[in-house]
Amino acid sequence: MVNTTFSIAPLIERVKLVVTDPSGCWSTVSADSRDATALFKEFAVPMAVIGALVTLVGAFVSGFASFVGTGGVLLQFVFAIIMGCASGFVVAFIATKVASFVGGSVTLDRAYSWFIHASMLTFVGQLAGIVPFIGALFAFVAAIATVYWAWEGIPTMVNIPSEKRLIFLVGTVVLSMVAFLMVSIVLGSVVVGSGVVPVVSTTPQ
Repeated sequence: MVNTTFSIAPLIERVKLVVTDPSGCWSTVSADSRDATALFKEFAVPMAVIGALVTLVGAFVSGFASFVGTGGVLLQFVFAIIMGCASGFVVAFIATKVASFVGGSVTLDRAYSWFIHASMLTFVGQLAGIVPFIGALFAFVAAIATVYWAWEGIPTMVNIPSEKRLIFLVGTVVLSMVAFLMVSIVLGSVVVGSGVVPVVSTTPQ
C-alpha cells in the first residue's frame, strides 16, 4: 500500500534548526543526501503553499483585497505558489553557473539545497505577513537576513575559492533578482490583461 500521509513535521524541524543555528545547521544540511526533487517535495512545496496562504489571508485582513478585487488576489495567490515552487530551481541553476565562472563548482542538487535552506528564514518572515504593516516589515527584514544565512552556508555547500565567496553570493543574488524581475514583468502583464484585476485601474501591481 502506498503511503499518502502528508506531514509538515520534517519542515518544521528543519526550519527550527536553520533559524536557531545559522552557522552550525549547514553540517546537517550538507549530510542530507536527498536530491533536489526530494527537497522540492519535502520543503519547497509546503513552504510555497503555506507562504501564499498566509499572504492571501493577510491581503483580506489588511484590506488590500478590496483594492485589487478577490479575483486579483486569488490570481496572485496562484502566481505566488508557482514562483515559490520554481524559484529554487532558477537560483540553483544560476548558482552552478556563477560557481563555475569564479573557478569553483557546485551540483544542481547542492545548490538547490543551499538555496532552499537559506530561504527558510524568508519563509518564517512570510508567516508574519498575516499581521498588517508590522508583518510586512518583519517579512522584509527576514528576506534581507536570508542573505546572511546563505553566506554562512557557502563554505559548506559550494566548492569555490574562499576569496571568491562574496563574488559568488553577489553574482547569484543579482542574477536571480534580474531573472525574477523579468518573470514578474511577464506575469504582471498577464494579471493586468486578465480582466480580473485591478478593480481600480490606478492601483500599482
